[in-house]
Amino acid sequence: MDSPATIPPYDGEDAQRVFARSRAHWQQALAQAKAMPSTTAPAAPTALDVQRVLFRTPALPDSLPRDAKTISGVGLWTGSPLRRCAQRTLEGVKENLYLRARLRIRVAVAPAESSSFSRWHGTPHNGVAWLVLGWAYVLSASLAERQGLNIQYCSDTDGEADGEADGDADGKMDDTHHPPQPTVSLTYATPAERRWWRAITEPGIGWSQSDGEIAPWAVDVVKEGLGLSIAATDADMDTDVEDTPPTARQAARYLARLCDFFCLGSQSSAALAAVLTFPLQDPSSTREKKPICLPRPRLGAARGSVRGSARGRGRGRGRGRGRGRGRGRGSTRGRGSTRGRGHGRVRVNHSDDDDSNDSDDSDDSDLPGEFAHLSYYMTFSLSPRVVPSALWSVFWTPDVPCHLAGAWVHPAAAILTPILKTDTGAIRTDADLELLAKVLSGTRAAPLWLGVALCGYGRVVWNINSYLSHLWTHFVLPSRTAAAWTGMPISFLHTHTLPPSPVPFTTDTPGCPAGSLSRAQVWRLRHDFYGNYPPYTAFKYHPEHGWGPFGVMHINDVEFEIRAHVACGHSWMYSHWTWLIQGADTADPDRGFFLSGRIPIPSTGKIIPRQPAPDAPLDPVLAAALDENPITPSDWASIRRLSKTATETIFYWASSETERGFTDLIASRMSTFGDHDKPSRSPTRPQYYDALSMEAWRKGVVPCDEPSDELSDELA
Repeated sequence: MDSPATIPPYDGEDAQRVFARSRAHWQQALAQAKAMPSTTAPAAPTALDVQRVLFRTPALPDSLPRDAKTISGVGLWTGSPLRRCAQRTLEGVKENLYLRARLRIRVAVAPAESSSFSRWHGTPHNGVAWLVLGWAYVLSASLAERQGLNIQYCSDTDGEADGEADGDADGKMDDTHHPPQPTVSLTYATPAERRWWRAITEPGIGWSQSDGEIAPWAVDVVKEGLGLSIAATDADMDTDVEDTPPTARQAARYLARLCDFFCLGSQSSAALAAVLTFPLQDPSSTREKKPICLPRPRLGAARGSVRGSARGRGRGRGRGRGRGRGRGRGSTRGRGSTRGRGHGRVRVNHSDDDDSNDSDDSDDSDLPGEFAHLSYYMTFSLSPRVVPSALWSVFWTPDVPCHLAGAWVHPAAAILTPILKTDTGAIRTDADLELLAKVLSGTRAAPLWLGVALCGYGRVVWNINSYLSHLWTHFVLPSRTAAAWTGMPISFLHTHTLPPSPVPFTTDTPGCPAGSLSRAQVWRLRHDFYGNYPPYTAFKYHPEHGWGPFGVMHINDVEFEIRAHVACGHSWMYSHWTWLIQGADTADPDRGFFLSGRIPIPSTGKIIPRQPAPDAPLDPVLAAALDENPITPSDWASIRRLSKTATETIFYWASSETERGFTDLIASRMSTFGDHDKPSRSPTRPQYYDALSMEAWRKGVVPCDEPSDELSDELA
C-alpha cells in the first residue's frame, strides 16, 4: 500500500491470487461432493453432526413468562489489554429472541421431478419428513411447557382408524382427486402414540398451543401431503384412548421408537437440522406463501424392532399431559454427551399392557441423542441473527479485504449457480439440492445447509443466488453475539473475539510511515467503543457485509473517541450470556454449550490454506491452473462489480469519520445529527449547536494535532 489514502484496484495480481485460491477451494469442494454416494453417507459425517453448530450457545431458560412473545439477553466479553486500560469488559447490544410467529410454516411433499434425498444411506426407508414434523412438535411443546401452556389437538384424526381414509362419510378424502395413501403399520406403538402420529402428519393443523398463539416451529400440512395411512388396531377403537397430546419428552421418545423400528438412523439428526431453520422460512416475510417441500415418505415393511414392543393393548391414558413445568424440556446443562446423534438404537422395555413408553421419567436411554441439548438448540433457532450468520459464513473468509471480495465470491457462484439455475437463468424445478448440501458439507455450517436443502428450493436457497450475484440477501446483519455462539465469524469485526488467539495489533506496516496502523483495527475499535461517540452513530450496528477495509491509516487521523485505545491492543474473549426476563431476578450467567459440554474448539473446515503475503509468489499449482484456465473478461466484470459493492458498503458504514486525504473518495460522507438542515442550506445554526460545549469537549480529549507522549512511545 503506497499510502493510507491510496484506493487499491479491484483487479490486478492481488485479485488473481484470491480468485485462484477461491476457485481451487470450490472446485475441490465440488469434486468431493460428486464423489460422495450421499450426503448422509459416512463420507459426509459433518453434515449429520448437528451438535457442531453449538459452540457457546446458551440454554433457553426452563421457565418463561406465560404471555411473553420475546425474550432478551445480553452477552459479555472480557479481555486483558497490552497496556493499562480501565476498559477490560465489553457488553454487547441487547438481542431479542422471538417466541411467536405470525403464520405457520406450510409443509408439503417435494414435487415428483425432485429426486433430492429420495433415498437414505443404509436403509430402504425414508421417514425424514415425519421426523421433521415430529421435531417441530417437540420444540414447540417444550416452549409451551416452559411458559406453562398446553398443547392440544385441533381436530379428530381418528377417522382413519375406522378404515375410512379413502373417501369417508365426512368427505375427509376423495380418492377421485387424491390417490389412496400407502399404509404404514406401527405395530410397536401404543394407541396414544399412533394418535399423535396421525395428528402431526395429516393435512391441516393437527395441534396448537392452548393460548392460540403460534410457535416459530408450528406447521400447517398442505393437502397434497405427507401423511400415510396408519393401520389401526382394535385398541385404537377404544373410546378411552387419551386425547391429550404428549409432552416434548414423550414425543421425542416416539421419534426414537420410529427410527428404531424402521432403521432410520441419521434421518433424525437431519430432520432436527431442518427444523432449526424453520424461523428463516417464515411465510409472513414473503409475498408468495409457498410451502417448504420435504422428501416423500417411504415407510414399508420394518426391518428393525422395538424391544418389548406393545401389541396395541395399552391405552395411552393419563400420562400424555403437557402441563408440568418441570417436564419435557431437555435442559441438561453440563452434559456433553454426543451419544446416538440419531444413529444408535433405542431401548424401550414394557410389557403388553404397560404404557411405560408414555411415562415422563428421567431415563434418557430411549431418547434421541440430540434431545439432551434441546434447550441449546431452541436458543440457537430462535435468534434471528445466529442461524443466518452461520449459513452465510461459508461464503466469507477473514483474510480477504473488501476490494478483493468479488475475486473470492465469483468462483463460488461459478460452482453453485449451475446447480440452482438453468443456462437461461431460470430457477431449476429439479435442482439437485442434495448436491448443494454435499458441496457445503466440508464447512462448520454443513448441518444447517443440509437442513435448508431438505426444505426444498425455498426462500433461503433463493438467497444464495442473490448473494453470489449481488452481495445482497433478505437476512439480517451478522452480529458479535452470533459469532460467539457459533464460533463462526462472518465479519472482520469479529476475528479478534474468537480463539485460539487474537489478531495482532499492527502499528508497523512495511512500506508505511511510522505511526501507521491497520485501518481494520481502527474500525474494530469504532465498533467496540461505539458508546464513546455521539448519538445516532452507525458504529453500534454491523455493516451489511463482513469484508474488512484495506490498508492502513495514520494515528493523527484516528478520532478522539478511540485514540486513547489505539495502543491498548484490545482483544476480547466471550465470557457469558445473561437472560433479561421481565419480572424475574437477574439470571445466573450462562456460559454456554462449549464450557458445559467441554467440546473442543471446532475447526473452520477451510480446504485451501490462508492467503499468502502480497509479495509472496503465487502457489505453483494455482499459477498453473490460472495459466490453463485464465480469468475471462466477463469474470473480471463480475469481480469488479462485486468488489466495488463490498468496498462502498463498508466505507459508507465508516464515513461519519474521515481521514486526511480520504474524504468522499469511496463513499459519500454519512449524514450526522447536525447535518439534518433544510435543503435551502439556511445559514442559521440549528438550536442544538452549542459552540461553548463543543469547545469544552474539545479541550477534554486528546489533542488532535499530535498523539500524546505516552501514545507516541507506544507507536515508536
